[in-house]
Amino acid sequence: MKSIKLVFLVALKQEVPECLMLSNNVACVSLKALFAHDYRVFEDSNISVLTIITGVGKKNSQRASTWVCEHLHPYHVINLGSAGSQRASLTIGQLVIVGSVDAHSYSPLACVDRVPHCVTNSKQLPLVSLGTVEFIGDVSPSDCVDMEAYWQAQLFNLHAIAFSSVKYITDFNDTASLKAISMQWPELRRAFEQFFSPLVQALGASINEPISVIIPTYNRADFIQRSVTSVLDQTVPCECIVVDDGSTDTTLDVLKTFDTNIVVVKNQKNQGVSFARNLGVLNSKSSWIAFLDSDDCWEPTKLEKQLHYYHHHSLFEIIQCDETWIYEGKLKEKKAYHQKKEGWLFDESLARCKISPSGVLMKRSLFDAYGGFNTDFEACEDYDLWCQIARDYPIGFNQDCGLTKYAGHHDQLSALPFLDAYRVQTLARLLAKEENISYQLKLQVFLAYKQRIIDLGRQKRTF
Repeated sequence: MKSIKLVFLVALKQEVPECLMLSNNVACVSLKALFAHDYRVFEDSNISVLTIITGVGKKNSQRASTWVCEHLHPYHVINLGSAGSQRASLTIGQLVIVGSVDAHSYSPLACVDRVPHCVTNSKQLPLVSLGTVEFIGDVSPSDCVDMEAYWQAQLFNLHAIAFSSVKYITDFNDTASLKAISMQWPELRRAFEQFFSPLVQALGASINEPISVIIPTYNRADFIQRSVTSVLDQTVPCECIVVDDGSTDTTLDVLKTFDTNIVVVKNQKNQGVSFARNLGVLNSKSSWIAFLDSDDCWEPTKLEKQLHYYHHHSLFEIIQCDETWIYEGKLKEKKAYHQKKEGWLFDESLARCKISPSGVLMKRSLFDAYGGFNTDFEACEDYDLWCQIARDYPIGFNQDCGLTKYAGHHDQLSALPFLDAYRVQTLARLLAKEENISYQLKLQVFLAYKQRIIDLGRQKRTF
């Protein structure tokens, strides 16, 4: 059951589109069967998406949500179904994304606004509020009337599971249109089929092209041969791009020994790791990119195992592997809070960087969408980018230790003072553009915490 990454909750079988019934990697089961401990749908190890037919009403919605939280804990749950319009501009036949599940609050619950980005046209749908209406006929100031999403959203928010609700307008919440709801089922299924087909088609995808690997380096003659060799020793094809960021030592001489096996991009002057990584991506050919710092190295199967992971969990657009730490030549144990995880990492990423650049494999389109690494940052450029991405995307994680990180040498960026000053800039920028009140509150808490650390550090240096 742990392999299930995405769950669809649908009240009636008549509302389930064909792509969620018959596609590979997708299983469909009734809540009744699950409560009878009929788990045959999980016998196929390729299943990563589960559709549960819950039945209608508050009780079934809550029972289904509780079962999912207790047995699956997926990274995303999507509620599909019908809704009654209470706004003149929302007409029968429209799809809407629920932006709020409380008619008396205009701020969405955390995670409600997260719709899988492989559904390319999701931004075009109206964002509506869904009232707390418990039975037809209630008067509510909400945009829609629904019987399931409100109760489901409350529980998933409590368990920090991302939740979205996509609804098809079948009626106007009046006697006449309610009697004709059954006539809307064929069009409802066709609408959901068109909307979710891109997502379902992405399941089980493979990466069938060499991956572009970007290695930024500056005066790392003592380390660069090890890192480049670890890329060339990968068991899958890859393009190795080394960006020399104005080295003044013998780094370029070392790179010449690799001849045409690598691509070397030269900066005439040192412009920082962010500029170097971004330049490497600009010179890459693949739609998938990976990064490796010039003092780190990979196991030969690092990329192969990430490709295998993606084939089974292809809803992720960014994946990282586990890592081993070597400090001053000795193995260093990691604290529990350093452990890598899978799923929505935004909250944890605010406290400390939860993603290692050298462990990442990601779509180039995702990297480009966020503008790459911030070239204004001397350090913490990875914290800045990963916080932005983790806000909108879940992070995949294959547990193989494919990366070895070396620390303890004098020129590490992590050794620079006042790193939290860069993190404060990131948090302030994220807060300025955040519209969701739940995320605003989280950002405010961490911004105040990081600012307090900086202020205490300055006080100590004053005396």
